[in-house]
Amino acid sequence: MSKRFDAHEVRRYESLLLALRHELARDVDQVERDLEHDPRDVLDRGDAASGEATHSREREILRRDAERALAIDEALARLTDGTFGACATCGGDIPRTRLDALPDTRECVACAAASEST
Repeated sequence: MSKRFDAHEVRRYESLLLALRHELARDVDQVERDLEHDPRDVLDRGDAASGEATHSREREILRRDAERALAIDEALARLTDGTFGACATCGGDIPRTRLDALPDTRECVACAAASEST
C-alpha cells in the first residue's frame, strides 16, 4: 500500500486506474475490429487509399493505447509498492489534482514540462 495515501485514497486511485484500463481495452477492441476490414477489398482506388490512411491512423492509435496501458499497469504497481504519487524524476510529491486528472502520470508538472521541452 502507498505510504503517501491512506487506504481510502489507494482504493480510489486503484478504481480510477482500473476504469481507465477497462475503457482503453474497449477502445482497443473497437479499433482491432475496424482493422479487420482490408481497405483493398473496395473497388475504388480512392476509397482504398483512404482506407489505407485510416488503417495507418488506427495502428498509431493501437500503439499509443499500448503505451497508455503499460503506464496504467505501472501506476497500479506503484500503488502496491508505495511509490505512487512520487515524481520519478525529482522524487517530490505529485499534486493530487494532477493525479486526479492523470492518474498514470510519473512526473510532477515541473518535471513533465522540463521533459517535454527537451
